[in-house]
Amino acid sequence: MTFHKAQTAGHYEHRFYARGEDFSDWLPSITEVLPGADCRLWSEAEAPDWQADYALVWQPPQMLFERHTQLKGIINLGAGVDKLLALPGLPEDVPVLKLRDAGMATWMTDYIRYGLLHFSRDFDAYQRQQRRSVWQPENIDARTDWPVGILGMGAIGSEVARRLSDDGYTVRGWSRTEKQVAGVESYAGEEALSAFYREPGYW
Repeated sequence: MTFHKAQTAGHYEHRFYARGEDFSDWLPSITEVLPGADCRLWSEAEAPDWQADYALVWQPPQMLFERHTQLKGIINLGAGVDKLLALPGLPEDVPVLKLRDAGMATWMTDYIRYGLLHFSRDFDAYQRQQRRSVWQPENIDARTDWPVGILGMGAIGSEVARRLSDDGYTVRGWSRTEKQVAGVESYAGEEALSAFYREPGYW
């Protein structure tokens, strides 16, 4: 979505784009919060003379930035900005903002907890037994026998590490810069990456 500031004070025009998603329901929500804004979903068929002030994007096409050359800000609708920053034609003089967490740490923790429980409680083995009509109880491992290593201790990674440590798992985290999370052993910098990988029981 992009926003354009017109002559009327407080009026902005916004352009929104998210690849592979239908975000038309965002329009009334954002318009309710910003009643003076002209908010539109971006498409290749839009009028070429309509220029946005702000763009809310997720994996946008290069054409969006070729069309909108007067942007004052770009808001990335996710924590990862690597693809956006590598996009040819991204204006270098326009600030880029990203979501720091926005609830994604909870979702990510759920995925990881599911994976840990699935394998540590032998659900994969029970599924194989079920296909053979066999029932044989497996041993239950302690959570400390399933150490967790997290590469990337930003806002989401640090919160995931903290929650898993609170769950009773042994957690180590690596990041480019030093991060301190209670109950988590921290590795930082390229020189510590090999030591992080060599830690027994993590891989």
